[in-house]
Amino acid sequence: MKSATLWSLLFGAGLWSGASEAVTLRSLACNGCSPLQEEQKALASVNRGYLFVYNVANKRIRKFEVVLMASDKTADPADAKARAGATRVAATDEPAAEAESTLGTVTRELWEYAVDAPVKRIFDNIVSVENRVPGVLSGQRALEVPIRNIGLTPGDLGPRPHDPRDIAWYSSGPRGAPYNDFMDRVRDQLSDPAATERISDELADAVHGIQGQTRGVSVAVGTDSIGVDISWERIAPQLELKLCDDNGSCVTLIVKKEGNYVQVTYEGVTDKHNVSLPTREQARGMDLEWRASGREGANAYANWLRTRRLGTVEYMGSSQTGCQTGYILSCVRIEGTTMLACQLHCR
Repeated sequence: MKSATLWSLLFGAGLWSGASEAVTLRSLACNGCSPLQEEQKALASVNRGYLFVYNVANKRIRKFEVVLMASDKTADPADAKARAGATRVAATDEPAAEAESTLGTVTRELWEYAVDAPVKRIFDNIVSVENRVPGVLSGQRALEVPIRNIGLTPGDLGPRPHDPRDIAWYSSGPRGAPYNDFMDRVRDQLSDPAATERISDELADAVHGIQGQTRGVSVAVGTDSIGVDISWERIAPQLELKLCDDNGSCVTLIVKKEGNYVQVTYEGVTDKHNVSLPTREQARGMDLEWRASGREGANAYANWLRTRRLGTVEYMGSSQTGCQTGYILSCVRIEGTTMLACQLHCR
């Protein structure tokens, strides 16, 4: 058990769970801020305790502690802060809160420390990823990577990239080899930083350099050090990954690393026109719809069903040459078989 003094420094931010002694320190986003704005944000964010403020645009991260100084000097004295390498950067006087009414007027001081090396390494990875693929870490967009980067599969047609249409088709009960082989390959590669880097440098940095490093981070607290979790404001705890083929069909996965374990969750498959491609169970009576601009996608999927011998396709009207109002692929199961009977027609 750490000393009461050490824990009290962290309690001030309300970030301690007594059952497991898990401590989370916040790292607040202040993108494009001036140094003074960063200090103001830190001082206004917590009543007391440690926190970080990071600024991707200016490639800067700072570590602060907010300290309450009363007239009786019950808080840590300034000389102790100086011995810990801190610098006093700001202060504000205000009436004590109700719970601290015996202290009279309280000065809330802001002290700055050198940023701990493990935290700085995580921040450097955040800056690097954000500069290359803005918005991926915050969840505003997915990280798109060629599906061929995970390697080839023997398949039915010899070595070739994994086919998103096959993966979608065999992703439900019972799941087939195209789906299982793909998911096994992805999970195996994402479990290893070097293999992940071969898929995508940005993916490796996000998963292993950021997600996998935010728990149990060693930070200095006063003259001691402690393992804490870092909560990064505006950084999502998971990443959306799209593995796409040359035709624009993408498998969407959610990737999250906690400790040494990488969790990969399958979300589905869409074609280049953002039409969700079905599983074989969903195809028992499906109507897939494309807009007028989706002729290529509608015909490509109909042809895929036919050439893969999953169904027969009848092209109705001008569905092959162009529909002004869009396209519908309607399929029903042929009784007594696993095949589909499909029609591609205009909407």
